[in-house]
Amino acid sequence: TFAVRAERIGVHNFTSIDVGRVVGSGIIKSYMESKGVRLKVNLDEPDIEIYALVRDDELIIGVNTSGDSLHRRRYRIYNHPAALKTTLASVLVRLVGFDGRRDFLDPMCGGGTIVIEALHRVRHYPNILFRYDYGYRKLRLYDKYVEDYVAEELMHGIRVGNERAFCIDISPKHIEGAKLNALSGRVLDAVNFIIGDSTRSETFKEISHNVNYIALNPPYGMRFHNPKKIPQFYETFVKTIKEQFSGAYMALITGSSNAMEQALSKYDIKITRSFWVMHGGIRAKIYLVKL
Repeated sequence: TFAVRAERIGVHNFTSIDVGRVVGSGIIKSYMESKGVRLKVNLDEPDIEIYALVRDDELIIGVNTSGDSLHRRRYRIYNHPAALKTTLASVLVRLVGFDGRRDFLDPMCGGGTIVIEALHRVRHYPNILFRYDYGYRKLRLYDKYVEDYVAEELMHGIRVGNERAFCIDISPKHIEGAKLNALSGRVLDAVNFIIGDSTRSETFKEISHNVNYIALNPPYGMRFHNPKKIPQFYETFVKTIKEQFSGAYMALITGSSNAMEQALSKYDIKITRSFWVMHGGIRAKIYLVKL
C-alpha cells in the first residue's frame, strides 16, 4: 500500500489535495504498466509514503525513509503542556556550543528536553537508542547487514564523560517529569534538578560557577500566562541571570520577541545572532547572546 503526502508553497490555481490526487494517479498508472498490478492506497498506515512538494514552479517528489518524524525521539515519557520540539532544543544547544567541558543550565527546564538534548549531543547518543522503527525498512533497497554495521559504529561512538547539567523549574510536578524523561533518555546520572524561581538569585546558590552554557524556552504569555506580565518577568530574569553568570553564552526561544529584546537591551546584553522559526503554530524568535 502507499499514500501521497502533498504540500504546496506559493501561489497556484490548485490545492495540495489536487497535487496528491494527480501524483497518486500517476504512481498507480506507472506501476500498473510496469508490474501489471494496481497499487492499493492506505492513507492511515501505508507501507510506503511518497512526499510531493510543489514550491512555486518546482515539483519535488521523494520517499519517506525515516517513518515517523525524527523529532519524536521516543525518550519523552512526561509531556510538558508547552513542550519544546526536540529539534528546536537541539538548535539551542548547538548555538551555545556546549561541549561538556563546562556545565550546562536550563533555568526554566519544564520537561527537561533542552538538557537531555544537550547531553545526548556531547555523549554522541544515536537515535537508535530510543526508537527502532524506520520507514526505510519497508523499501526494497533495505539491507539489514548495512544497518547493523552502521548501528554498531554509532554505538561505539558513544562517549560518556564528566559532563554535567542543571535543570531548574518552579514547578515540582515538572521537575518530577523531567527526572522521568532524563531516566528514559539515559542521562539522569549527569543532571542536577532544582525546584526554584529563576528570577530570584537565591535559586542559584546550589549551582556551580562552572556554568558557561545556558539555554531555555521561557514562557511567551500566549498560552498559559498573562501577556501583560511577560515584559517585567523577562527583565527580572535577564537581570538575575546576568548577575549570576556574567560571560556565559545563552540561547533562548520566545514568541514575545519585543519584550525579550527590550529586556536584553536594558541590561546591555548584545544579541550575537537571531532568526525566526515556527513553533507549534507560533512564530517565535531564537536568540544567542553573551551575558
